[in-house]
Amino acid sequence: MRGEFLDGWIPFSYFLDEVLPRVNFVRELAPMRHLTRQFLRTEAVPDVACVLRGQLLDVQFAPWAPAHAAESIFSQADVCYFKTNGSCRGRGVVRLTREEFLKIDWSRQPSGVIQKPIIPHHFFDRMLPDRGPTLRVMTVLEPCGRAAVRTCYLRLARHTRDRVDADWQFNINVGVTDGRLMDHGFDSNYQAFTAHPDTGVEFQGLVYPFYESAVAQLCRWHEEFRLTGVIGWDICIDRDDRLRIYEWNLGLADIRFAEATRGPFLGGLGWEQLWKRRAAGAGNQSRGDNFRGDVGVGSE
Repeated sequence: MRGEFLDGWIPFSYFLDEVLPRVNFVRELAPMRHLTRQFLRTEAVPDVACVLRGQLLDVQFAPWAPAHAAESIFSQADVCYFKTNGSCRGRGVVRLTREEFLKIDWSRQPSGVIQKPIIPHHFFDRMLPDRGPTLRVMTVLEPCGRAAVRTCYLRLARHTRDRVDADWQFNINVGVTDGRLMDHGFDSNYQAFTAHPDTGVEFQGLVYPFYESAVAQLCRWHEEFRLTGVIGWDICIDRDDRLRIYEWNLGLADIRFAEATRGPFLGGLGWEQLWKRRAAGAGNQSRGDNFRGDVGVGSE
């Protein structure tokens, strides 16, 4: 991609094996999508119901008869989306009409959340708006304790898919300070384009709507939820200029696209030293002094 080696790159395997286990203390909770709304305490999460251990519940976890649930859910929209816990890369998401919803035996379904659709901002009208354009924003807790945006990029669908799919998506880097789209975007094969390959929309001069206020709110939420050092947010600004959260990624905040196209972007956090701390900790385990808290925020 870049034609040279850049000091400071973090390989994805190192990020998975060394970084996330030490900066994220709630990885086991990450796939439990029904907890996102409870943790963040905001209406920005579009959950309208959830399924837990085969039982249909409302957002307050009270049992909900399917007929009553359908009456409430489909009074707001013609469709809803069922997202299983642990769904990722566009998989594990099912679009449902009212008729399809009522035919489902929810006692046999995996746990997950039911969400109402998000109608994207007019900014996306020429960018396949009915297919969930997503802004991926990565925030980290800096050594000073404040949350900051380290990278973000816009993920758009392709004509061949009905939603953003990791194997068929189009990504455009976005300026972390001003929300300005970069001149080039990349398909899933890392081919560069100056316009969306399906719609022909050019990116030069475009600015993501309400970017600064949106990422400021994400940083505030991260500072309130300090159980992880890194969060990958999937958000959208809706037709009414409101911030909406498709999901947050605690267990697996992917860094590959950002590292390849604009990285290294995770310097200054001390993460490159974590493997040394692990090795030293293993040697000191018998003395009970293997805990080290001096590298990064929330690190071992």
